[in-house]
Amino acid sequence: MTEKRRRGVRRHEALFPLSHHHQNGLATALYLKRAGTEESEFSLDAIKGKLKLYWEEGGQQHFRDEEELLLPAFAKYDALQQPEISEMLIEHVQMRALVNQVLEATENEVDDMHQLGDILEKHIRKEERVIFPMIEKALPEEDLQALYPHFHQIDTPEEGVFFDKDRGTSQA
Repeated sequence: MTEKRRRGVRRHEALFPLSHHHQNGLATALYLKRAGTEESEFSLDAIKGKLKLYWEEGGQQHFRDEEELLLPAFAKYDALQQPEISEMLIEHVQMRALVNQVLEATENEVDDMHQLGDILEKHIRKEERVIFPMIEKALPEEDLQALYPHFHQIDTPEEGVFFDKDRGTSQA
């Protein structure tokens, strides 16, 4: 029998909490990108509820973990003045603004939902494929390990996390 190969990006275990957040973010991005289309099984209000849940239970804290813990640790060993880091921070600001716009909107939020879903997905993929490898390469093992207990923890994706169809939102 052949050994099953695991697909995806290998991640240092100290960064697992951030990658787990990313899995939830990708689920949220998909809901947002499908909002108001035939592909969506949820109403716009249900998707807004899922976005609110994602944002309040980890999304905004995830940005803080990266900005207040991960990047300062990286700055000890490498320059922050790199285009990828600047883009990451600008995208954080864009996404914060869009999350607020979507959650506060009372109508015509579909375009903002699609835009947020697209930015969120691309942002996560860039962090996983470009930024996290830069950080893993720059930081010594002991510094990476020292970060782990400070990251916001959520349930692991294998435990069902918070995108259960019935949790906190109604299906349309």
